[in-house]
Amino acid sequence: MKHDGNKVIFHTNKGVITYNDIVSALYRLGADQCDVLFVHSDISFGQLDPSVKRKELKELLLDALMEMNVKTLMFPTFTFSFCNKEDYDVEHSVTAMGMLPEYVRNREDAYRTDDPILSVAIIGDRSGFEKMIGRSSCGTGGIFHQLHISGKKVKFLFFGTLVTHCFTFMHYIEEIKQVPYRYARPFDGTIIQNGIQTPKTVDVYVRYKDVGATLPKDFTSYMLEHEIMKKEELGMSSISIVDERSSYEYICSLIDHDPYVFSVLPEDGELVKEYKYGNIVSM
Repeated sequence: MKHDGNKVIFHTNKGVITYNDIVSALYRLGADQCDVLFVHSDISFGQLDPSVKRKELKELLLDALMEMNVKTLMFPTFTFSFCNKEDYDVEHSVTAMGMLPEYVRNREDAYRTDDPILSVAIIGDRSGFEKMIGRSSCGTGGIFHQLHISGKKVKFLFFGTLVTHCFTFMHYIEEIKQVPYRYARPFDGTIIQNGIQTPKTVDVYVRYKDVGATLPKDFTSYMLEHEIMKKEELGMSSISIVDERSSYEYICSLIDHDPYVFSVLPEDGELVKEYKYGNIVSM
């Protein structure tokens, strides 16, 4: 263990959270039992201990994840750059995904991919995940497709956030299944990497105008009951983990039964292609 396991990191009305509490919760969830751990995060476990500075907090949290010794740690560093009519600079474009992914992407041992919409930062083995293939950001050739076809044991970790808030993998499945409430919309821009500018067109499978998103009421309870997902309460928040393969099969079965299961259609039922530019953080 790299740090003192008894080091207090957070305070909550349920007691303190130590470094060892976080590591132990990760082990209980089986975060170490995979080849690729894809980490969605929102650091909401409690009030930060006064002795812990923000830079140290990021180091502590990443080190806890690295103690799982998985071959590949992956963090979303999404920018939605082309969606916002912005160029994407692999080295410099700031992610919209929060404190921990931003910290990771700036590390010397991290590798960031070239997707101008849904980039990821990788620590460890990046073979098979280095570049976007083709032009679909969330579909065939994108990072979630590469994860799905990799043949590796992949798990999605929700570190202080909820599956219902940021399970981007679902959008990949929606595209693969060609759900009728979304359509492929092209976005143009320039990718800047190592000072070289490359124009590119990228497709995003966006929702039609005024189509909302929803989930079945028993979505998470079903996954917990059938061990597709595991969850540990921690302080004022929780840590959850979802198996890629079994969640893929479950979500596909829901769409096969009802292609509109994850959508709320406009009252008039009309599907209009319209996209308004803005600093989007979801699709």
